[in-house]
Amino acid sequence: MTSRCRLIGALLVAALLTGCSPGPGGLDREPHPFDDALPQADVSGIQVPVAFAESLLVDPGWAMRPQEADGIFLAAVERSEALEYIAVDSDGTVLWAAERPLSCSGFTLTEDAEGRALAVLTDTTSTEDAFGELTASAYDLATGDPVWGPVDVPGPYQGPGLVFAAPPEQYMGETGPRTALDPATGQVTAAEDRLDEARIIGEFRGVVLVADDTSIIGFDGHGGRELWRTGADRLGGDATAISAGIGDNPGPGLAQLQIEDTGDALIDLTDGSVLGYPIRDAATESATGTRIIIDATHLRAFDADENELWSQPISGQTRIAASSEDLHYLEGGGWIRPHHVRTGDVTPAYDPDDTGPVAVPSLIADTGAAILDIGQHTLLMTTKPRPGNDQ
Repeated sequence: MTSRCRLIGALLVAALLTGCSPGPGGLDREPHPFDDALPQADVSGIQVPVAFAESLLVDPGWAMRPQEADGIFLAAVERSEALEYIAVDSDGTVLWAAERPLSCSGFTLTEDAEGRALAVLTDTTSTEDAFGELTASAYDLATGDPVWGPVDVPGPYQGPGLVFAAPPEQYMGETGPRTALDPATGQVTAAEDRLDEARIIGEFRGVVLVADDTSIIGFDGHGGRELWRTGADRLGGDATAISAGIGDNPGPGLAQLQIEDTGDALIDLTDGSVLGYPIRDAATESATGTRIIIDATHLRAFDADENELWSQPISGQTRIAASSEDLHYLEGGGWIRPHHVRTGDVTPAYDPDDTGPVAVPSLIADTGAAILDIGQHTLLMTTKPRPGNDQ
């Protein structure tokens, strides 16, 4: 994950630690049709990656970092009195929308026990007994149909995954005990106030990671059964120094954990094995399972059987911007450079004759649709051809 994404994640958490209010009455909270077509973005004067140059670029107006699953992107647009979450298909079609209050509203994507993609939105409501009660609800990402909730949560969304906690009393203080929910049902699957001297690292698509003094433990988030246990000695020896950043996405079945002062670790969620440590970044190409890892000095690629395919020296600023079926996009120090997945060969990223702001891919779906960042602005490159470029 890029340093830019980690900064956005940190800012998101900071925003959620402000006072909560239920917002104005009459919010259209349940997913509903969104009739307006997204406006086409003007690509003139923008350097768009060659791989996306012929595709339709639209501007959803998202005010936060979108997430993606099954080729569907979700994020919120800030309106005058509410946040409006919109789910957008890879061709730019808005599938549904739902409103939430401006404060203490969070979201994440997860999946149920059958692998169905879910959107989980938090909400703030008032009752006769309490003001600003926080809840979470899950919806089918493709249809907007309700799946579970609303269920009470102890505080704003913290992440990664379905993890919630009360905010600190002061801006720089500690949050309250963290609670993880079962993605399939919304029921509590782990809570720090019920754990014996252990803390929740995060929930990763149905696997809850917990750290005690000596180990990282993986639990089945759908039932609470312990799956595996990995000694902290494999990760520098101090389990209290382990955390997980919001937005890290090294690939299906993997977790990228931050180890204080020593670098990140790549963990296989099926058995707890350590696939890389210390590393700076990792990503997986889903079609072939090809994985790249950036360590202190090199960019390395491995096939699905963990055989090294190639290795190249890199600078200390290099990070993975995004990965597609054919290319890994690397960035650092103001440059962006695509490497071929299987060979590591560098291919031209942009037309050398183009000028203007550079559109940097930060998320590429298996469908080929992509999130492009232009400064602080986020656009969606769809799978539709740009008008005048129909195939």
